[in-house]
Amino acid sequence: MPLQWGVDSYDPINTSYYGTTLANYVINDTYASAHMEFWGRYFSGEGPGDFTGNGEAVALLNAITSNGQPQRGWILPLSDDNTGTIATGSVAQGTNAGNAFCQNTAVWIDDCPNMSWPGDGQLYGYLDIENTYSPYLSPNYWDGWWLALWNFEVWSGYYPFYPAAYADPWLGGQVCGMISGQGWNGVGENRPAYSLWSYEPQTGPGCVSPGPSWNPSTCQGILPDAWQYWQGCLGSPGPIDLDCANRAGGPYGNGLMDYLIYCS
Repeated sequence: MPLQWGVDSYDPINTSYYGTTLANYVINDTYASAHMEFWGRYFSGEGPGDFTGNGEAVALLNAITSNGQPQRGWILPLSDDNTGTIATGSVAQGTNAGNAFCQNTAVWIDDCPNMSWPGDGQLYGYLDIENTYSPYLSPNYWDGWWLALWNFEVWSGYYPFYPAAYADPWLGGQVCGMISGQGWNGVGENRPAYSLWSYEPQTGPGCVSPGPSWNPSTCQGILPDAWQYWQGCLGSPGPIDLDCANRAGGPYGNGLMDYLIYCS
C-alpha cells in the first residue's frame, strides 16, 4: 500500500483560515498533490483544543472532495492530559482521563451524522506522550488509562476502544517498556499499545507533503503505523503537523484508516 498522507492540529479542522477553512487551505491550497486522507484531533474533554462537532468532519470531507478524491476521510482521535500528569500520575488519574476520552469520543461519533465507528468495531485511541517532562510516561497512569479504554462499553457488549500511543521512541526505557507491554518495575505488564504513532525523527525537507520515504523510529520492537515527520507547519510555528501512515491490510484494505473514525 502506498503511503497515506495526513495532518494533525490543535485547532479545529473547520477553523477560519485565510478566507477558507483550515482543512481546505491545507488540503487544496498548500498540499494538494499529497491527496490527504486523515486528520488527528483531540477528544479529551472540554479543553480549547478539543474536537468541536460535526462541522469539523464536514470541513474535512469538503476539502477532500474538492481535491478530486472520494467523499470519505478519517479522523485520528487523541487523548490529551497535563504533560506532568501523564509523566508522573496515578492509576486513578489515568483511569479518569481514559474514561473522559472514551465518553467524549463516543458522544461525538454517535451525535455527528458524518462520523461513524470503524466497520469492524476496533477504534484506536492514541495517548499523547510528550518528550518535555521526565520520566514522560508514568507506569501507573498508563495502566489506568489502558484499562479504561479496554473496558469502556459504548453499548451492550460493544467495547470498541484499543489503546494506542503517540510517542517519541528515542525516549526508550520506561516509555517503550510500557507501550510494548513489557511493563516497568512490575507495573503495566501485558498492556501493549495496539498502534504506535512515532514523532521521530523530524526529518526530510521540512513542511512538505508528500514527504520523505517511510523511516520512523521504532520503539522496542513496535513498528509504527503512523509517523509525524514534521511539526509546526504554515508558520513559525504554524498550526499543523505533517503525518503519514503505512500499515498494510486492514479489514477493508485501507490500512490504519480502518481503525480510525470514518467520515462520509
